[in-house]
Amino acid sequence: SNFEPIAGSQQISVTDPERRGLCVMPLTMSLTMLAEAAAVLAPGKVVTGLKDIRANKWLSFEDGSRTVRVVATMRSTGAVTEIHAELRDDDAGDPRAAFKPPISEAVVLLADEYPPAPVAPPLALLGERPCGWTGGEIFPDRLFHGPLFQGIKAIDRWGENGVTGRIEVMPRDALIRSNPDPQFAMDGILLDTVGGTLGLWCGYNKFDGSFPLPFQIDRVNFYQPLLPPGTKFRLQLEVTERKGLSVTADIYAFDGQGRVAVGIQGWADRDFNVTTNLQKLTLEPLRHFLSDEVPLPKDAGLPPGAVVCVSPDKIPSDLFTSGHRVWETVLAMLVLNPDEFAFFRAMKAIDQRRAEWLLGRSAAKDAVRLFLERTHGIRAGAADVVVGFDERGKPHASGFWSKQVPNGVSISIAHSKGLAAAVAWGGENGAAGIDLEFPRELSDPLIQETFSDSELALVGGAKNALTLWCLKEAAAKAGGEGISRRLKDISVASLTDVRSSSAKFSTALLSQRGACIAIARSA
Repeated sequence: SNFEPIAGSQQISVTDPERRGLCVMPLTMSLTMLAEAAAVLAPGKVVTGLKDIRANKWLSFEDGSRTVRVVATMRSTGAVTEIHAELRDDDAGDPRAAFKPPISEAVVLLADEYPPAPVAPPLALLGERPCGWTGGEIFPDRLFHGPLFQGIKAIDRWGENGVTGRIEVMPRDALIRSNPDPQFAMDGILLDTVGGTLGLWCGYNKFDGSFPLPFQIDRVNFYQPLLPPGTKFRLQLEVTERKGLSVTADIYAFDGQGRVAVGIQGWADRDFNVTTNLQKLTLEPLRHFLSDEVPLPKDAGLPPGAVVCVSPDKIPSDLFTSGHRVWETVLAMLVLNPDEFAFFRAMKAIDQRRAEWLLGRSAAKDAVRLFLERTHGIRAGAADVVVGFDERGKPHASGFWSKQVPNGVSISIAHSKGLAAAVAWGGENGAAGIDLEFPRELSDPLIQETFSDSELALVGGAKNALTLWCLKEAAAKAGGEGISRRLKDISVASLTDVRSSSAKFSTALLSQRGACIAIARSA
């Protein structure tokens, strides 16, 4: 089968062009499966619509394949036959299976023939704004769909209560490998095209940090059978409700005479706030970055080309745990290579630790990517940067670009309380170390054990001892010994001069989102 990946239309790796992000089954293709099952119970009849559509969770494919089962049950017969159909994981051996909600469900409507096509209702757009989106302004600037599902050809007008546009029936010959001409009971790609315009209404402002995705539909009506690819329709969408995180609309695809081919009432999307950075990364992984680059002061004393990145601001606290961890998986599949992804999936850790690990790797990879592009003209995806560790636990970066960067790239990673930071520069400029600390009080015994009176005097006393801690931790990491080295053995001569018995470090201090970030370079 051919499923639609999030980031599916975009390359995420330079070395592995076929690698894709998290693949998910579009809701409308799940509905196609439900319609096929219902048609078996009503031979000779055609699917004229669906109602009471609910999507309870994602049908995703982290492992490349998944077995599901469809259960269809006759509800009523007559001029219109109603069949309830649901899609479930094939987990019959699970004693809890009967108590779990289906992945998706709907009531499929069948009749002897399609009903007469009505005329599309009038739509007066309110508060109209300039519009005229085509091509790249739709895919991938606002929607992540791959070529198979890019049936929206233009959005001509946008208003506060809806949009108008043009769509086209897409080919279906790539849906099933063994059958280039599947005669489905309904066209799931066309339905996805019509419903997908709600995402464009929500996305007037590009990269606003949200992903609207469907979760329920009141009713769908079909007035024609499968149409030839290339058939063109006008389209109009009217927003009927905006409530909390959801938006609902009625949508119609109609011909030049205004006759409706597909009509939808109550298509509802939920907005997922994923941050602008993750939205951009999902849409164009080789072009964008998850992390924010921290501007470095000119007098920071860091080597040429040094890059410091921190994880994106205002990440929702439940982003990685809600929705069956789908956004955690989306990010992991965009930035990790297969070995790293396998390690992450097997990680046994609390949610905050998992999130910090993933954000830390992302920050490190973004810092390396920016360094490579600016200093060597090399473009790489996050998945092309491999973060490994030596026997002492110091991280190092490698990848296809390593032969072009003979001295390598020195990196260091830090994270605390959900914030992650990383630094990268050329290996010829000494080893890198970074530490990140949020304000907190250090105990008197710890202060006395770790800092000298002269060091405390540098920062104005014990109340600012955390700054010293940050500097010493960064130096310890640059020295390749990390927290295994007693911080008492590292001395701070000034805020830019830190020493140990065997090395000298130049340092810099940054402030980011209420945290202190210290960077150290071994001489």
